[in-house]
Amino acid sequence: MATNEQSTSIPIPLAPPPPPLPQPQLQQSILTSNIKQNNLDNLDSNSNNIRIKSDKVARLQKILNWRTGRGGSSKFEMQIEQIPITINQKPGKEVIGESTGFTVWDCAIVLSKYLEWNYGGSNKTNKFDNEMILEVGSGTGLLGIVCGLIFENSKFILTDQLPLLELIEQNVDVNTQIIPKLKNRISVQELNWGENANHLQPRPPFRWIIVCECVYVNLPAKPLVDSLILLSDENTRILMAYEHRCDYWRRYWFDELASPHFEFERIPQEKYHPDYQADDIELYIIKKKINKQ
Repeated sequence: MATNEQSTSIPIPLAPPPPPLPQPQLQQSILTSNIKQNNLDNLDSNSNNIRIKSDKVARLQKILNWRTGRGGSSKFEMQIEQIPITINQKPGKEVIGESTGFTVWDCAIVLSKYLEWNYGGSNKTNKFDNEMILEVGSGTGLLGIVCGLIFENSKFILTDQLPLLELIEQNVDVNTQIIPKLKNRISVQELNWGENANHLQPRPPFRWIIVCECVYVNLPAKPLVDSLILLSDENTRILMAYEHRCDYWRRYWFDELASPHFEFERIPQEKYHPDYQADDIELYIIKKKINKQ
């Protein structure tokens, strides 16, 4: 006889869940350390970037302190070895098609301060002493006066075209009153680029020649090179200041006209006066190539 009894099932207990895995404390600390280090590195990098930008701003501010418009003023003043130099100008001459030499240009300031920084005061050297130094394209005469102040045992010939000679002589006279040691050490003589220079006293060649702000789009290029050839020999050294304005003119004057006759050594910017320099103003020592006429 069949029965209606229902079979009963005994429940099987479930296994307890596994214990939680231990947290990788060491890895977490390494990760946290890396994040902190990366943050510090980024902070250092940002600080360096800020510092670099601050240095650039400070440098630009220094440049703006001296690189200001001077063409509209009748006088320019600066100090060399704590002695004031006053230069008379005739503003606006270049605008009406006359010479650019009637005002002080930036290159003259940079080169003047370079000479002071490297050869003035306690840095005095015999490099330019007991020499007859010629300046080509003297303009206002600023550089010749600066050289006369720094290099006490040398004499100087400042040259330019006839219309500028009166201004140069005037500036030499004005500053000789303040700097008596300039007396009888600076002569002003006419020199037209590209023409015979045997009228100069003394006659060429010269041991040192200074050329400042003479490579310029509106100025005669080949006559300047011709004059430097006539005024120099293989023992001559030419100290040149150049402001870069035009790529074509730079290639034309340096590569095509001058390089066949002269070798150029650029003076490192680290040697410039730290407060008087600009990326577009370059200083060179130039010497004549041997056996080149």
